[in-house]
Amino acid sequence: MPTTRQIGVVTFRTIVVALIISMSGVVLCPGQISSLRNIKGRVLDDNGNPVAADDIRVYQSRIERGRRVFHLDTGGAADDSGSFRIEYLDPGRYVLCVNPRHGSTAYGVSCNPEESLAAEGSAVDLVSQSEAYVELRLKPVQTVHVRGLLSNYSVGLNPTVGLSRISPVGYLTGYEATVGPNGQFDFPGVIPGAYILDAGGFVGKQRIGAKLSVNVGSSDVDVSIRLEQAVQIDGAVRLKSKSGGRLQELSYSDYWNIDINLRGLENRAKVWGVNPGTFVFDKILPGSYRIEVLTDAPFRATSAILDGVDVLRSEFGVSQYTTYLEVVLSDAMGAIEGLVVNDNDEPLSSEVVFVPEFGDPEHIRCSKDGRFVADIPIGKYKVYAFSDLNEVEYANRIWMG
Repeated sequence: MPTTRQIGVVTFRTIVVALIISMSGVVLCPGQISSLRNIKGRVLDDNGNPVAADDIRVYQSRIERGRRVFHLDTGGAADDSGSFRIEYLDPGRYVLCVNPRHGSTAYGVSCNPEESLAAEGSAVDLVSQSEAYVELRLKPVQTVHVRGLLSNYSVGLNPTVGLSRISPVGYLTGYEATVGPNGQFDFPGVIPGAYILDAGGFVGKQRIGAKLSVNVGSSDVDVSIRLEQAVQIDGAVRLKSKSGGRLQELSYSDYWNIDINLRGLENRAKVWGVNPGTFVFDKILPGSYRIEVLTDAPFRATSAILDGVDVLRSEFGVSQYTTYLEVVLSDAMGAIEGLVVNDNDEPLSSEVVFVPEFGDPEHIRCSKDGRFVADIPIGKYKVYAFSDLNEVEYANRIWMG
C-alpha cells in the first residue's frame, strides 16, 4: 500500500494546499493481466483429516465508494478426499468460506483468510498469480437449540422464521424453522456465532414481521419476538441554492441519478416517484437504520429530516409512527487546489481524498503534473493523497485513522 503524508486539517471556501506522497510497491493497471484464475485446495479438520463439503463459497473482496465489500462470486464442493478446485475466476482478491455438512461431527464455519482478517483487508491474491492453493481448517463445535415464541401469533398467520449467521464477509449460513400452533419454533443444531432472527408473514395484504439479533454460544438460547406492522416512508428531495433559496426543479434524468439508501436493509429508493423528486420506502420493518444519499456533483446532501429530526449523520429508529422523510440537497461548494509531490519534490499523479468531519469523503484524480482543482461542499476536511484507491478504505474512519 502506498504511504501518505497528511497535510493538516483545513476549513475552506477557497484554499491552496500541497501534499507529499511516498510511493511503495507496484500498482498493476487494468488490462496488464487478463487471463482467468483458479483456486485449488483442501478442506481438513483440526487433525489434518479430509472433510467432504458441498458448500464452499468464494467472495471477491474489493473497495466500493471507499468501503470494503464482499461479493459472492461463485462456489464449489470438496470431495471425500477434501479436495476442491474452483476455476474461471477474474483477477482479484478473494475470501473462501466453507459450510461443512453436519454428520456425526459438527464443525464451525471456516474462512481463509479468517473472517476478522478479511475484514481488515487480507485476501487470497489472484492478481499477481494465476493459481492459489488454499486450506480450509475446520474445528469441531458444540451445537445448540435456538428456541422461541412469536408472542402475538394468531391462527391463519402462517409466518416464516429464519436464522442467518452474519460475519464481516456476509451471511454465511442459515436455518429455517416451522412455527407450531401456539407460535413456538425451534432451530436445532445451531453452531456458535452472531445471527439475525427474521420472522414475518402477512395479514391480508399487510406485511408484519420483526428482526432480532441473537448471539449463540455453548448453551441453548430462548427468545421471544413480537411481529410488528411494516411501515411505508414517503419522502421528497428539496433543492437549496448557495444563497439559501430554492433552485429550479431538476430534470427527470437528474433525479434518476439520486439514490437514497437505508443501511441495515437491502432497500434503495430512486427519486422518481409519482412526482419527480419524490420517493417511497415500502414495507419497512421496525428497527434501526442509517441513511445514505448518493448524488452527482454539484449537489450534496446537507440534511435528512425524518419526522422533524435530522438523521443524516446518525442511526435512527423506524416505528409504526414514522411517516415522512425530507432530504435537502445543496449546491453550496468551496474550491480547493493543490499540488502532490514525492520526497524529492517531484510532482506525482495521484488520488487526493478529502475526509469531512461528517458525511462521506470526496476524491479527485491529479493531473500528470501533480496538480488538482476540486469543487467540494464547504466544510472542514482532512486531506490525503494515495497512488491508487483500489485498496484504500477512505470511507472507513477507523481504517483512515
